[in-house]
Amino acid sequence: MKTIIVTSVLAVLFVMSGTFAAAHGPVTLSEAGSHDMMMRYMEERLMDEDVHEEMEVLMERMWEGELSEAEADRLVDLMQQNPTPSSMMMNRFGMSGDVQGWGHMGWDGGAFGWFIALTWLVWLGVGIAALVFILQRIVINNKKQ
Repeated sequence: MKTIIVTSVLAVLFVMSGTFAAAHGPVTLSEAGSHDMMMRYMEERLMDEDVHEEMEVLMERMWEGELSEAEADRLVDLMQQNPTPSSMMMNRFGMSGDVQGWGHMGWDGGAFGWFIALTWLVWLGVGIAALVFILQRIVINNKKQ
């Protein structure tokens, strides 16, 4: 009986190892607001307030697909002059849900999201197969005794 309990606990931990491995996933909905505000604060500290506002408006238009050629040129100039804040702003717009939802490489059905889901399912299947194998071995060993 003790062997069955120990084996069951180990099997459950093995099955859940995929969940533990994915612990550092995307920002949760409850954290997104504070994440967004912290990023915005840092962007504003790294660049002039007027430039930040102009870049933010241009970036919103870019994410919505409404950027003219002159605006695109201005956005490129601003991004070249301010590479760190512009990178932070791109990430913030991609993850905040303001424009696009859960990000351009998140769980929104893109290739990366499908890869993560498939990996999780494979490890779940391996864990269940291992559990079945271990339990069969225990039953066979108990019948022999």
